[in-house]
Amino acid sequence: ATTLDADVDYDRSDLSGPCAVLVGNEAHGLDPELAALADIRVRIPMVGPAESLNAAMAGTLVCFEVLRQRRVALEEVATR
Repeated sequence: ATTLDADVDYDRSDLSGPCAVLVGNEAHGLDPELAALADIRVRIPMVGPAESLNAAMAGTLVCFEVLRQRRVALEEVATR
């Protein structure tokens, strides 16, 4: 789940296993009750005055990171 108050950046969390990506809307974020059900809560670090990304961009970043981590894991298995 992506949340503003998460302690871990999305690219510093293990997303290589089975997962669902939960992203809230730009105005209110993810519903707190839904976020509380998530095993992992991550944030997307922002620089400058911007406080959030739109939901499509946030989801794209996290899904790309999931795929990147899985690709790295597959490459490590293939080189053993």
